[in-house]
Amino acid sequence: MDARAHDVSLRAMTDHEPSRNFNHRRATPLAVAQHAISLERAGDPQAALEMLLDRIGTGVNARLVLRTASNLAATYADFNVSSLSEPGLLNLLNNPTVDRASLAQIAMFKAMSRWPLIKIIGAGETGTWDIAAGLFLDAAEEIADDALFITALETDTVQAFNLELLLIAVRTKLLQKPERLKNTPVASIALAITRQVELNEAVWLQSDSETAGLENLPSGAAKSMLNALYEGANYTDDEAHSIPTFGTITDEVSMKVGAQYANAPYPRWTSLNVPEASGRLTMARSLSNDNRLHRIKRPGVLIAGCGTGQHAIVSALGYGPKSSVLGVDLSRTSLSYAARMTKTFAVKNLTLAQGDILDIDSLDRTFDIIESIGVLHHTADPMESWRQLLNVLKPRGLMAVGVYSASARAGLSKYRAGLDHTEPPSDDMIRTLRHNMICAPQNDFERSIIQSADFNTLSNLRDLLFNVHEIPLTLLEIRDFIDQQGLRFLCFDASPATTTRFIDAKGHNALGDLDAWIAFEGENSDAFEAMYVFWVQALA
Repeated sequence: MDARAHDVSLRAMTDHEPSRNFNHRRATPLAVAQHAISLERAGDPQAALEMLLDRIGTGVNARLVLRTASNLAATYADFNVSSLSEPGLLNLLNNPTVDRASLAQIAMFKAMSRWPLIKIIGAGETGTWDIAAGLFLDAAEEIADDALFITALETDTVQAFNLELLLIAVRTKLLQKPERLKNTPVASIALAITRQVELNEAVWLQSDSETAGLENLPSGAAKSMLNALYEGANYTDDEAHSIPTFGTITDEVSMKVGAQYANAPYPRWTSLNVPEASGRLTMARSLSNDNRLHRIKRPGVLIAGCGTGQHAIVSALGYGPKSSVLGVDLSRTSLSYAARMTKTFAVKNLTLAQGDILDIDSLDRTFDIIESIGVLHHTADPMESWRQLLNVLKPRGLMAVGVYSASARAGLSKYRAGLDHTEPPSDDMIRTLRHNMICAPQNDFERSIIQSADFNTLSNLRDLLFNVHEIPLTLLEIRDFIDQQGLRFLCFDASPATTTRFIDAKGHNALGDLDAWIAFEGENSDAFEAMYVFWVQALA
Protein backbone atom coordinates (compact mmCIF):
# COMPACT_ATOMS: atom_id res chain seq x y z
CA MET A 1 0.00 0.00 0.00
CA ASP A 2 2.68 2.53 0.86
CA ALA A 3 4.53 2.34 -2.41
CA ARG A 4 1.36 2.94 -4.39
CA ALA A 5 0.28 5.76 -2.07
CA HIS A 6 3.63 7.48 -2.39
CA ASP A 7 3.62 7.09 -6.15
CA VAL A 8 0.38 9.09 -6.38
CA SER A 9 2.40 12.27 -5.87
CA LEU A 10 5.22 11.09 -8.11
CA ARG A 11 2.84 10.15 -10.90
CA ALA A 12 1.18 13.54 -10.68
CA MET A 13 4.46 15.00 -11.95
CA THR A 14 4.63 12.75 -15.00
CA ASP A 15 1.68 13.81 -17.16
CA HIS A 16 3.89 14.24 -20.21
CA GLU A 17 5.20 12.13 -23.04
CA PRO A 18 8.62 10.61 -22.30
CA SER A 19 11.48 12.34 -24.06
CA ARG A 20 13.26 10.29 -26.71
CA ASN A 21 16.55 11.98 -25.82
CA PHE A 22 16.54 11.26 -22.09
CA ASN A 23 20.01 10.40 -20.74
CA HIS A 24 19.39 8.50 -17.53
CA ARG A 25 23.09 8.30 -16.64
CA ARG A 26 23.26 12.09 -16.28
CA ALA A 27 19.83 12.59 -14.71
CA THR A 28 18.95 12.86 -11.02
CA PRO A 29 17.28 9.88 -9.32
CA LEU A 30 13.98 11.79 -9.18
CA ALA A 31 14.16 12.50 -12.91
CA VAL A 32 14.94 8.84 -13.62
CA ALA A 33 11.96 7.66 -11.58
CA GLN A 34 9.70 10.24 -13.26
CA HIS A 35 10.87 9.20 -16.70
CA ALA A 36 10.30 5.51 -15.89
CA ILE A 37 6.73 6.25 -14.88
CA SER A 38 6.25 8.29 -18.07
CA LEU A 39 7.44 5.29 -20.09
CA GLU A 40 5.07 3.04 -18.16
CA ARG A 41 2.16 5.38 -18.82
CA ALA A 42 3.08 5.46 -22.48
CA GLY A 43 2.63 1.68 -22.53
CA ASP A 44 6.28 0.62 -22.34
CA PRO A 45 7.03 -0.88 -18.90
CA GLN A 46 9.80 -2.92 -20.53
CA ALA A 47 11.75 0.21 -21.46
CA ALA A 48 11.06 1.67 -18.02
CA LEU A 49 12.48 -1.34 -16.18
CA GLU A 50 15.44 -1.61 -18.55
CA MET A 51 16.38 2.01 -17.87
CA LEU A 52 16.01 1.67 -14.10
CA LEU A 53 18.07 -1.52 -13.95
CA ASP A 54 20.78 0.01 -16.13
CA ARG A 55 21.03 2.90 -13.68
CA ILE A 56 20.91 0.63 -10.61
CA GLY A 57 23.61 -1.53 -12.18
CA THR A 58 26.00 1.43 -12.06
CA GLY A 59 25.72 1.51 -8.26
CA VAL A 60 22.89 4.04 -7.87
CA ASN A 61 20.95 3.15 -4.71
CA ALA A 62 18.49 6.05 -4.38
CA ARG A 63 15.43 4.60 -2.69
CA LEU A 64 13.03 6.18 -5.18
CA VAL A 65 14.73 4.50 -8.14
CA LEU A 66 14.95 1.13 -6.36
CA ARG A 67 11.31 1.20 -5.31
CA THR A 68 10.09 2.25 -8.75
CA ALA A 69 11.90 -0.74 -10.27
CA SER A 70 10.42 -3.08 -7.66
CA ASN A 71 6.91 -1.73 -8.29
CA LEU A 72 7.25 -2.24 -12.03
CA ALA A 73 8.46 -5.81 -11.54
CA ALA A 74 5.50 -6.54 -9.28
CA THR A 75 2.91 -4.91 -11.56
CA TYR A 76 3.72 -6.39 -14.95
CA ALA A 77 4.44 -9.85 -16.32
CA ASP A 78 6.16 -11.14 -19.43
CA PHE A 79 9.23 -8.93 -19.45
CA ASN A 80 11.88 -9.71 -22.04
CA VAL A 81 14.46 -10.81 -19.50
CA SER A 82 17.35 -11.02 -21.98
CA SER A 83 17.60 -7.23 -22.20
CA LEU A 84 17.45 -6.56 -18.44
CA SER A 85 20.70 -5.57 -16.72
CA GLU A 86 22.18 -8.41 -14.68
CA PRO A 87 24.21 -6.06 -12.42
CA GLY A 88 21.03 -4.08 -11.79
CA LEU A 89 19.07 -7.20 -10.84
CA LEU A 90 21.88 -8.41 -8.58
CA ASN A 91 22.09 -5.06 -6.79
CA LEU A 92 18.35 -5.17 -6.13
CA LEU A 93 18.36 -8.78 -4.98
CA ASN A 94 21.02 -7.93 -2.42
CA ASN A 95 19.01 -5.03 -1.00
CA PRO A 96 16.37 -5.94 1.65
CA THR A 97 14.90 -2.41 1.59
CA VAL A 98 12.99 -3.21 -1.60
CA ASP A 99 10.41 -5.95 -2.08
CA ARG A 100 12.44 -8.55 -3.94
CA ALA A 101 9.82 -11.24 -4.61
CA SER A 102 8.95 -10.32 -8.20
CA LEU A 103 12.52 -9.28 -8.94
CA ALA A 104 13.74 -12.72 -7.87
CA GLN A 105 11.34 -14.36 -10.32
CA ILE A 106 12.57 -12.15 -13.16
CA ALA A 107 16.19 -12.89 -12.26
CA MET A 108 15.50 -16.62 -12.09
CA PHE A 109 13.81 -16.68 -15.50
CA LYS A 110 16.78 -14.81 -16.94
CA ALA A 111 19.16 -17.41 -15.49
CA MET A 112 16.96 -20.26 -16.70
CA SER A 113 16.84 -18.88 -20.23
CA ARG A 114 20.57 -19.28 -20.87
CA TRP A 115 23.19 -21.99 -20.99
CA PRO A 116 23.54 -24.43 -19.26
CA LEU A 117 20.22 -24.31 -17.37
CA ILE A 118 18.11 -24.01 -20.51
CA LYS A 119 19.66 -27.23 -21.85
CA ILE A 120 19.35 -29.07 -18.53
CA ILE A 121 15.71 -28.08 -17.98
CA GLY A 122 14.93 -29.04 -21.57
CA ALA A 123 16.42 -32.48 -20.91
CA GLY A 124 14.11 -32.89 -17.94
CA GLU A 125 11.02 -31.78 -19.82
CA THR A 126 11.67 -34.09 -22.79
CA GLY A 127 13.27 -36.97 -20.87
CA THR A 128 13.42 -37.53 -17.11
CA TRP A 129 14.29 -35.23 -14.25
CA ASP A 130 16.74 -37.82 -12.98
CA ILE A 131 18.75 -37.45 -16.18
CA ALA A 132 18.48 -33.67 -15.92
CA ALA A 133 19.73 -33.79 -12.32
CA GLY A 134 22.80 -35.71 -13.45
CA LEU A 135 23.51 -33.07 -16.10
CA PHE A 136 23.00 -30.37 -13.47
CA LEU A 137 25.55 -31.87 -11.10
CA ASP A 138 28.00 -32.45 -13.94
CA ALA A 139 27.76 -28.72 -14.69
CA ALA A 140 28.04 -27.77 -11.00
CA GLU A 141 31.15 -25.60 -11.41
CA GLU A 142 29.52 -23.44 -14.07
CA ILE A 143 26.19 -23.25 -12.23
CA ALA A 144 27.83 -22.37 -8.90
CA ASP A 145 29.53 -19.44 -10.64
CA ASP A 146 26.19 -18.09 -11.93
CA ALA A 147 25.66 -15.33 -9.37
CA LEU A 148 22.21 -14.44 -10.74
CA PHE A 149 20.90 -18.00 -10.39
CA ILE A 150 22.38 -18.58 -6.92
CA THR A 151 21.24 -15.20 -5.60
CA ALA A 152 17.71 -15.61 -6.95
CA LEU A 153 17.55 -19.11 -5.45
CA GLU A 154 18.52 -17.70 -2.04
CA THR A 155 16.18 -14.68 -2.23
CA ASP A 156 12.63 -15.90 -2.85
CA THR A 157 10.63 -19.05 -3.48
CA VAL A 158 10.93 -20.75 -6.86
CA GLN A 159 7.75 -20.24 -8.88
CA ALA A 160 8.75 -22.25 -11.97
CA PHE A 161 7.62 -25.85 -11.59
CA ASN A 162 10.13 -27.20 -14.11
CA LEU A 163 12.95 -25.76 -12.01
CA GLU A 164 11.30 -27.06 -8.83
CA LEU A 165 11.15 -30.59 -10.28
CA LEU A 166 14.79 -30.30 -11.32
CA LEU A 167 15.93 -29.21 -7.85
CA ILE A 168 13.91 -31.98 -6.20
CA ALA A 169 15.66 -34.49 -8.48
CA VAL A 170 19.04 -32.93 -7.65
CA ARG A 171 18.60 -33.36 -3.91
CA THR A 172 17.35 -36.92 -4.47
CA LYS A 173 20.51 -37.70 -6.43
CA LEU A 174 22.64 -36.15 -3.67
CA LEU A 175 20.84 -38.34 -1.14
CA GLN A 176 21.70 -41.36 -3.28
CA LYS A 177 25.32 -40.25 -3.71
CA PRO A 178 26.21 -38.06 -0.69
CA GLU A 179 29.93 -38.27 -1.59
CA ARG A 180 29.25 -35.70 -4.31
CA LEU A 181 28.88 -33.08 -1.56
CA LYS A 182 32.66 -33.22 -1.13
CA ASN A 183 32.89 -31.33 -4.41
CA THR A 184 33.07 -27.61 -3.53
CA PRO A 185 30.77 -26.31 -6.32
CA VAL A 186 28.21 -29.03 -5.51
CA ALA A 187 28.33 -28.12 -1.82
CA SER A 188 27.88 -24.45 -2.72
CA ILE A 189 24.78 -25.23 -4.78
CA ALA A 190 23.44 -27.49 -2.02
CA LEU A 191 23.68 -24.59 0.43
CA ALA A 192 21.67 -22.41 -1.96
CA ILE A 193 19.01 -25.12 -2.30
CA THR A 194 18.92 -25.39 1.50
CA ARG A 195 18.14 -21.69 1.67
CA GLN A 196 15.38 -22.22 -0.90
CA VAL A 197 13.91 -24.98 1.27
CA GLU A 198 13.97 -22.58 4.23
CA LEU A 199 12.14 -19.96 2.17
CA ASN A 200 9.45 -22.36 0.97
CA GLU A 201 9.14 -23.97 4.43
CA ALA A 202 9.96 -27.42 3.03
CA VAL A 203 6.87 -27.42 0.84
CA TRP A 204 8.36 -29.91 -1.67
CA LEU A 205 7.03 -33.44 -1.34
CA GLN A 206 9.51 -36.17 -0.45
CA SER A 207 9.02 -39.84 -1.25
CA ASP A 208 8.95 -42.71 1.24
CA SER A 209 12.28 -43.91 -0.15
CA GLU A 210 13.81 -40.49 0.51
CA THR A 211 12.50 -40.53 4.06
CA ALA A 212 14.06 -43.96 4.59
CA GLY A 213 17.30 -42.81 2.97
CA LEU A 214 17.57 -39.87 5.35
CA GLU A 215 16.97 -42.12 8.35
CA ASN A 216 19.69 -44.54 7.25
CA LEU A 217 22.42 -41.97 6.66
CA PRO A 218 25.45 -42.30 8.93
CA SER A 219 26.18 -39.34 11.18
CA GLY A 220 28.41 -36.66 9.79
CA ALA A 221 28.54 -33.47 7.77
CA ALA A 222 26.81 -35.04 4.76
CA LYS A 223 23.88 -36.17 6.93
CA SER A 224 23.48 -32.68 8.38
CA MET A 225 23.52 -31.03 4.96
CA LEU A 226 21.14 -33.55 3.43
CA ASN A 227 18.71 -33.18 6.34
CA ALA A 228 18.78 -29.42 5.77
CA LEU A 229 17.96 -29.97 2.08
CA TYR A 230 14.72 -31.61 3.18
CA GLU A 231 13.76 -29.93 6.43
CA GLY A 232 14.57 -26.27 6.06
CA ALA A 233 14.98 -24.28 9.26
CA ASN A 234 12.94 -24.62 12.42
CA TYR A 235 11.29 -21.34 13.39
CA THR A 236 11.98 -20.23 16.96
CA ASP A 237 10.08 -17.47 18.74
CA ASP A 238 13.08 -16.15 20.61
CA GLU A 239 11.56 -12.66 20.96
CA ALA A 240 8.27 -13.87 22.45
CA HIS A 241 9.20 -13.36 26.10
CA SER A 242 9.38 -9.57 25.71
CA ILE A 243 5.94 -9.09 24.12
CA PRO A 244 3.22 -7.84 26.52
CA THR A 245 -0.41 -8.98 26.47
CA PHE A 246 -3.75 -7.22 26.87
CA GLY A 247 -7.16 -8.63 27.72
CA THR A 248 -7.94 -12.34 27.63
CA ILE A 249 -8.45 -14.42 24.50
CA THR A 250 -11.64 -16.40 25.18
CA ASP A 251 -13.53 -16.28 21.88
CA GLU A 252 -13.56 -19.78 20.31
CA VAL A 253 -12.87 -18.57 16.77
CA SER A 254 -10.11 -16.26 17.96
CA MET A 255 -8.42 -19.16 19.75
CA LYS A 256 -8.60 -21.37 16.64
CA VAL A 257 -7.26 -18.66 14.36
CA GLY A 258 -4.53 -17.77 16.86
CA ALA A 259 -3.48 -21.43 17.04
CA GLN A 260 -3.20 -21.66 13.25
CA TYR A 261 -0.89 -18.66 13.02
CA ALA A 262 1.08 -19.78 16.07
CA ASN A 263 1.86 -23.05 14.31
CA ALA A 264 2.31 -21.49 10.88
CA PRO A 265 3.31 -17.79 11.09
CA TYR A 266 2.26 -16.05 7.90
CA PRO A 267 3.79 -14.57 5.86
CA ARG A 268 7.49 -15.22 6.57
CA TRP A 269 8.71 -12.24 4.63
CA THR A 270 12.33 -11.16 4.21
CA SER A 271 12.19 -7.78 2.43
CA LEU A 272 9.93 -4.79 1.91
CA ASN A 273 9.74 -1.53 0.03
CA VAL A 274 10.95 0.96 2.64
CA PRO A 275 8.80 4.08 2.23
CA GLU A 276 9.87 7.69 2.50
CA ALA A 277 9.66 8.88 6.10
CA SER A 278 6.28 10.58 6.73
CA GLY A 279 5.16 9.87 3.16
CA ARG A 280 2.24 7.81 4.42
CA LEU A 281 1.19 10.57 6.79
CA THR A 282 1.14 13.03 3.88
CA MET A 283 -0.98 10.60 1.89
CA ALA A 284 -3.41 10.06 4.79
CA ARG A 285 -3.84 13.80 5.28
CA SER A 286 -4.75 14.13 1.61
CA LEU A 287 -7.64 11.66 1.89
CA SER A 288 -10.06 14.32 3.20
CA ASN A 289 -10.01 18.02 4.02
CA ASP A 290 -11.22 17.67 7.59
CA ASN A 291 -9.49 14.60 9.04
CA ARG A 292 -7.75 15.09 12.36
CA LEU A 293 -4.29 14.44 10.91
CA HIS A 294 -4.15 17.98 9.49
CA ARG A 295 -3.55 19.31 13.00
CA ILE A 296 -1.61 16.41 14.53
CA LYS A 297 2.14 15.99 14.17
CA ARG A 298 2.48 12.88 16.34
CA PRO A 299 -0.33 10.51 15.31
CA GLY A 300 -1.19 7.41 17.26
CA VAL A 301 -1.64 4.44 14.93
CA LEU A 302 -3.09 0.99 15.60
CA ILE A 303 -2.30 -1.93 13.29
CA ALA A 304 -5.04 -4.40 14.27
CA GLY A 305 -3.91 -7.90 13.34
CA CYS A 306 -0.31 -7.19 12.42
CA GLY A 307 0.75 -10.83 11.97
CA THR A 308 4.45 -11.16 11.22
CA GLY A 309 4.89 -7.40 11.02
CA GLN A 310 5.44 -6.46 7.39
CA HIS A 311 2.47 -4.09 7.21
CA ALA A 312 3.16 -2.69 10.68
CA ILE A 313 6.82 -1.95 9.89
CA VAL A 314 5.98 -0.28 6.57
CA SER A 315 3.35 1.81 8.36
CA ALA A 316 5.67 2.81 11.21
CA LEU A 317 8.31 3.93 8.71
CA GLY A 318 5.77 5.59 6.45
CA TYR A 319 4.01 7.56 9.18
CA GLY A 320 7.38 8.86 10.28
CA PRO A 321 9.49 8.76 13.45
CA LYS A 322 7.16 11.11 15.35
CA SER A 323 4.25 8.68 15.07
CA SER A 324 3.53 6.05 17.71
CA VAL A 325 2.47 2.74 16.15
CA LEU A 326 1.07 -0.24 18.04
CA GLY A 327 0.76 -3.63 16.35
CA VAL A 328 -1.49 -6.24 17.96
CA ASP A 329 -2.13 -9.85 17.02
CA LEU A 330 -3.51 -13.12 18.36
CA SER A 331 -0.37 -15.12 17.64
CA ARG A 332 2.65 -14.72 19.88
CA THR A 333 4.76 -16.63 17.37
CA SER A 334 3.83 -14.22 14.58
CA LEU A 335 4.56 -11.28 16.86
CA SER A 336 7.97 -12.76 17.65
CA TYR A 337 8.76 -12.79 13.93
CA ALA A 338 7.56 -9.18 13.75
CA ALA A 339 9.80 -8.23 16.69
CA ARG A 340 12.82 -9.77 14.99
CA MET A 341 12.12 -7.88 11.75
CA THR A 342 11.54 -4.65 13.69
CA LYS A 343 15.14 -4.91 14.86
CA THR A 344 16.34 -5.81 11.36
CA PHE A 345 14.85 -2.64 9.92
CA ALA A 346 15.78 -0.51 12.97
CA VAL A 347 12.21 0.65 13.58
CA LYS A 348 12.02 2.68 16.78
CA ASN A 349 8.37 3.82 16.83
CA LEU A 350 6.63 0.42 16.71
CA THR A 351 5.56 -1.58 19.76
CA LEU A 352 3.84 -4.98 19.75
CA ALA A 353 1.27 -6.63 21.97
CA GLN A 354 -0.65 -9.90 22.00
CA GLY A 355 -4.40 -9.87 22.37
CA ASP A 356 -7.79 -10.07 20.68
CA ILE A 357 -9.24 -7.03 18.90
CA LEU A 358 -12.50 -8.00 20.62
CA ASP A 359 -10.76 -6.82 23.83
CA ILE A 360 -9.21 -3.71 22.29
CA ASP A 361 -11.02 -1.49 24.83
CA SER A 362 -8.82 -2.99 27.56
CA LEU A 363 -5.86 -1.05 26.13
CA ASP A 364 -7.54 2.13 27.43
CA ARG A 365 -6.22 4.04 24.40
CA THR A 366 -7.67 5.74 21.36
CA PHE A 367 -6.02 6.25 17.98
CA ASP A 368 -5.88 8.79 15.18
CA ILE A 369 -5.47 6.06 12.56
CA ILE A 370 -6.40 2.38 12.58
CA GLU A 371 -5.38 -0.08 9.90
CA SER A 372 -6.72 -3.63 9.78
CA ILE A 373 -5.80 -5.44 6.58
CA GLY A 374 -6.71 -9.11 6.04
CA VAL A 375 -8.02 -9.59 9.57
CA LEU A 376 -11.75 -8.96 10.05
CA HIS A 377 -12.80 -11.82 7.77
CA HIS A 378 -10.99 -14.23 10.12
CA THR A 379 -13.10 -13.20 13.13
CA ALA A 380 -16.34 -14.79 14.34
CA ASP A 381 -18.36 -11.69 13.40
CA PRO A 382 -16.46 -9.29 11.08
CA MET A 383 -18.88 -6.43 11.62
CA GLU A 384 -18.76 -6.73 15.40
CA SER A 385 -14.96 -6.81 15.28
CA TRP A 386 -14.98 -3.73 13.06
CA ARG A 387 -17.32 -2.02 15.51
CA GLN A 388 -14.95 -2.75 18.40
CA LEU A 389 -12.11 -1.10 16.50
CA LEU A 390 -14.23 1.95 15.75
CA ASN A 391 -14.75 2.34 19.51
CA VAL A 392 -11.07 3.27 19.84
CA LEU A 393 -10.89 5.50 16.74
CA LYS A 394 -10.90 9.20 17.55
CA PRO A 395 -13.46 11.56 15.98
CA ARG A 396 -12.37 12.57 12.44
CA GLY A 397 -9.87 9.73 12.56
CA LEU A 398 -9.10 7.48 9.61
CA MET A 399 -9.36 3.73 9.22
CA ALA A 400 -7.99 1.47 6.48
CA VAL A 401 -9.87 -1.81 6.14
CA GLY A 402 -8.90 -4.86 4.08
CA VAL A 403 -11.34 -7.76 3.77
CA TYR A 404 -11.90 -10.58 1.31
CA SER A 405 -14.46 -10.08 -1.45
CA ALA A 406 -17.23 -12.68 -1.49
CA SER A 407 -17.57 -12.11 -5.22
CA ALA A 408 -13.90 -12.52 -6.09
CA ARG A 409 -13.45 -15.53 -3.77
CA ALA A 410 -16.63 -17.38 -4.74
CA GLY A 411 -14.71 -19.96 -6.75
CA LEU A 412 -12.10 -20.44 -4.03
CA SER A 413 -14.77 -20.77 -1.33
CA LYS A 414 -16.51 -23.46 -3.39
CA TYR A 415 -13.24 -25.29 -3.98
CA ARG A 416 -12.29 -25.18 -0.29
CA ALA A 417 -15.71 -26.53 0.68
CA GLY A 418 -15.03 -29.58 -1.49
CA LEU A 419 -11.70 -30.45 0.12
CA ASP A 420 -11.91 -33.60 2.20
CA HIS A 421 -10.75 -32.68 5.67
CA THR A 422 -12.32 -32.21 9.09
CA GLU A 423 -9.29 -31.26 11.15
CA PRO A 424 -6.50 -28.88 10.12
CA PRO A 425 -4.44 -30.94 7.66
CA SER A 426 -0.90 -32.06 8.38
CA ASP A 427 2.03 -30.56 6.51
CA ASP A 428 2.42 -33.82 4.58
CA MET A 429 -1.21 -33.70 3.48
CA ILE A 430 -0.68 -30.20 2.13
CA ARG A 431 2.51 -31.25 0.37
CA THR A 432 0.72 -34.20 -1.26
CA LEU A 433 -2.23 -32.08 -2.40
CA ARG A 434 0.14 -29.50 -3.83
CA HIS A 435 2.21 -32.12 -5.67
CA ASN A 436 -0.91 -33.68 -7.18
CA MET A 437 -2.18 -30.28 -8.34
CA ILE A 438 1.14 -29.55 -10.06
CA CYS A 439 1.32 -32.93 -11.77
CA ALA A 440 -2.35 -33.28 -12.73
CA PRO A 441 -4.55 -30.21 -12.11
CA GLN A 442 -8.17 -31.32 -12.25
CA ASN A 443 -9.72 -28.17 -13.70
CA ASP A 444 -9.10 -24.55 -14.68
CA PHE A 445 -9.55 -23.45 -11.08
CA GLU A 446 -6.73 -25.67 -9.85
CA ARG A 447 -4.60 -24.41 -12.74
CA SER A 448 -5.25 -20.86 -11.54
CA ILE A 449 -4.41 -21.72 -7.91
CA ILE A 450 -1.01 -23.11 -8.80
CA GLN A 451 -0.11 -19.79 -10.44
CA SER A 452 -0.61 -17.97 -7.14
CA ALA A 453 2.45 -16.87 -5.16
CA ASP A 454 0.67 -18.34 -2.11
CA PHE A 455 1.11 -21.77 -3.66
CA ASN A 456 4.84 -21.91 -2.94
CA THR A 457 5.15 -22.01 0.85
CA LEU A 458 3.48 -24.23 3.44
CA SER A 459 2.07 -21.42 5.59
CA ASN A 460 0.78 -19.45 2.60
CA LEU A 461 -0.89 -22.51 1.09
CA ARG A 462 -2.42 -23.42 4.44
CA ASP A 463 -3.78 -19.89 4.73
CA LEU A 464 -5.13 -20.00 1.17
CA LEU A 465 -6.85 -23.39 1.22
CA PHE A 466 -7.23 -24.48 4.83
CA ASN A 467 -7.80 -21.40 6.97
CA VAL A 468 -9.74 -22.44 10.05
CA HIS A 469 -12.21 -19.55 9.72
CA GLU A 470 -13.02 -17.12 6.93
CA ILE A 471 -16.06 -14.96 6.11
CA PRO A 472 -15.69 -12.94 2.89
CA LEU A 473 -17.89 -9.85 2.66
CA THR A 474 -19.83 -8.05 -0.06
CA LEU A 475 -19.66 -4.38 -0.89
CA LEU A 476 -23.36 -4.11 -0.10
CA GLU A 477 -22.69 -5.36 3.44
CA ILE A 478 -19.79 -2.94 3.76
CA ARG A 479 -21.88 -0.01 2.50
CA ASP A 480 -24.69 -0.79 4.95
CA PHE A 481 -22.25 -0.97 7.86
CA ILE A 482 -20.59 2.30 6.86
CA ASP A 483 -24.00 3.99 6.76
CA GLN A 484 -25.08 2.49 10.11
CA GLN A 485 -21.91 3.61 11.86
CA GLY A 486 -21.98 7.14 10.47
CA LEU A 487 -18.70 6.73 8.59
CA ARG A 488 -17.57 8.48 5.44
CA PHE A 489 -16.25 6.31 2.62
CA LEU A 490 -13.14 7.93 1.18
CA CYS A 491 -11.52 5.72 -1.45
CA PHE A 492 -10.27 2.31 -2.45
CA ASP A 493 -6.58 1.46 -2.37
CA ALA A 494 -6.91 -0.74 -5.43
CA SER A 495 -4.27 -2.05 -7.79
CA PRO A 496 -3.28 0.26 -10.67
CA ALA A 497 -4.90 -2.13 -13.15
CA THR A 498 -8.20 -2.18 -11.25
CA THR A 499 -8.17 1.58 -10.78
CA THR A 500 -7.57 2.13 -14.49
CA ARG A 501 -10.44 -0.23 -15.38
CA PHE A 502 -12.71 1.60 -12.96
CA ILE A 503 -11.85 5.05 -14.33
CA ASP A 504 -12.41 3.83 -17.88
CA ALA A 505 -15.83 2.50 -16.88
CA LYS A 506 -17.09 5.05 -14.36
CA GLY A 507 -14.89 8.13 -14.69
CA HIS A 508 -12.27 9.68 -12.44
CA ASN A 509 -14.83 11.66 -10.45
CA ALA A 510 -16.49 8.43 -9.26
CA LEU A 511 -13.42 7.15 -7.38
CA GLY A 512 -14.94 8.21 -4.05
CA ASP A 513 -18.42 6.87 -4.86
CA LEU A 514 -18.97 3.50 -3.19
CA ASP A 515 -22.15 2.86 -5.18
CA ALA A 516 -20.14 3.24 -8.39
CA TRP A 517 -17.66 0.66 -7.10
CA ILE A 518 -20.54 -1.69 -6.26
CA ALA A 519 -21.79 -1.39 -9.83
CA PHE A 520 -18.25 -1.86 -11.16
CA GLU A 521 -17.73 -5.07 -9.20
CA GLY A 522 -21.07 -6.32 -10.48
CA GLU A 523 -19.62 -6.00 -13.98
CA ASN A 524 -16.14 -7.26 -12.99
CA SER A 525 -16.49 -10.01 -10.39
CA ASP A 526 -12.71 -10.54 -10.16
CA ALA A 527 -11.86 -6.87 -9.62
CA PHE A 528 -10.87 -7.42 -5.98
CA GLU A 529 -9.17 -10.79 -6.30
CA ALA A 530 -6.70 -10.00 -3.52
CA MET A 531 -9.15 -8.21 -1.22
CA TYR A 532 -11.02 -4.96 -0.77
CA VAL A 533 -8.73 -2.34 0.76
CA PHE A 534 -10.40 1.00 1.44
CA TRP A 535 -10.33 4.05 3.71
CA VAL A 536 -13.15 5.44 5.84
CA GLN A 537 -13.37 8.38 8.21
CA ALA A 538 -15.15 8.63 11.55
CA LEU A 539 -17.34 11.74 11.55
CA ALA A 540 -18.15 11.82 15.26
